[in-house]
Amino acid sequence: MLVLTLFYIIGIALIVSSIYLSIWRGKRKFNRTNNVGVELFSTYGQKLSARWLENSAQFLSMLFMVLGIIILLVALFDRKDIMQITHF
Repeated sequence: MLVLTLFYIIGIALIVSSIYLSIWRGKRKFNRTNNVGVELFSTYGQKLSARWLENSAQFLSMLFMVLGIIILLVALFDRKDIMQITHF
């Protein structure tokens, strides 16, 4: 039972961190835009590094979301199996 609770906590934490990364990425992109909606960078290197960082954050966000959902589904199906075994 403790393992299932741990699975729920890890799954929910991964999903919450996925949402946080998505919001952080969008806010960062929004803060770089001017009144017309054009992104402003002082150097080309800054643009490349910002894009790389944000794309990495997006990849991690998607990975965390998928892993969180899989872990929650495993915990949910494990719980159903345990309930069937104990209740015959």
